[in-house]
Amino acid sequence: MRNETIFEFIRFALDDSQTKFSHLDDLDWDALYDFSEKQCITGVLYPGMEKLAKIKKPSMTVMGNWYARKDMIRELNEFMNQNAVTVYNQFKKDGLRGCILKGQGAAMLYPNPYSRNPGDIDIWVDGGRDEIVEYVNRVCPGQKQRYIHIDFPILKGVETEVHYTPSYMYAPWANRKLQKWFKEQLNEQFTHLVVLPDCSEEICIPTLSFNRVFMMSHMYKHLFSEGIGLRQLMDYYFLLKRGFTEAERKKDVATLKHLGMHKFATAVMYVLQEVFGLQDDLCIVKPNEKAGEFLLSEIMIAGNFGENDTRYGSRTKGESVAHRYFRLTRRNLHFISSYPSEAICEPLFRTWYFFWKLFNIK
Repeated sequence: MRNETIFEFIRFALDDSQTKFSHLDDLDWDALYDFSEKQCITGVLYPGMEKLAKIKKPSMTVMGNWYARKDMIRELNEFMNQNAVTVYNQFKKDGLRGCILKGQGAAMLYPNPYSRNPGDIDIWVDGGRDEIVEYVNRVCPGQKQRYIHIDFPILKGVETEVHYTPSYMYAPWANRKLQKWFKEQLNEQFTHLVVLPDCSEEICIPTLSFNRVFMMSHMYKHLFSEGIGLRQLMDYYFLLKRGFTEAERKKDVATLKHLGMHKFATAVMYVLQEVFGLQDDLCIVKPNEKAGEFLLSEIMIAGNFGENDTRYGSRTKGESVAHRYFRLTRRNLHFISSYPSEAICEPLFRTWYFFWKLFNIK
């Protein structure tokens, strides 16, 4: 099945007013369902299956799988909403400010907040690294510490990461600018209260203006580490659908340029238009076709967080440190012509991080 058919189906699913589908002859329901699962967007595309089934009915197996998956995603979102509140309140009761990143906060950007495939819980906690690590290990002893977060398995079966900072960049000069920007935005994020669906207590999630930069930086970082999928792009699509003023757009553009992400942002805008049909007036920067086609090709090959990318060797939980190092280094050579600073600095960062852990993680 051609990409054009897949992209038309995505736009068909997202637009309630769209009733015609031009690529019926190329439509393969089994392949379409498999694609939606690989990209982790099955729940969001379910309305498209319902609409299109009236024109070209899928097999009972496909319809059953899609229906069951949609219900499972809804139940997982209900479960994760409650868990996000529980984790937030854990820190609140002990006098620590928290802000839930991505995840259930991002789901609120969607017309149906129960349709987004939920992931783990990421909470940004206001405090220094040492204070946060000491607190986590007091509550859940012996946790694995990483550069920007520490594991916090306070809830059984729910992966929870406690962040000292929301994200980072591999080029040290760009990372310094990004961390400075996070600190400048901190107070506003830790006072932005919302109530998640079917919950009664308020929690903090990032503001729309913060997410327009933070989510971009999150995608940019993952492009050089694991890869990004359409779920991350879909989050950003629904973020931009919330709108912004011209003054906000200019501020965002200035920030993205300052952080060295402007070219990547032009590629993201191209993908959002090509795949999701984003309107021109909702693009924060002008789309770049060449950069966008390159990014879209990576997304289609790699899938959600690069789980389907086999171009540079096997990716398994049991792979050796050396195998992973050279696999990722080979992968990033692919990006040097497009994003030289991050592509070159990513393996250098991993080398530095190896020695940093020896002296900074007990």
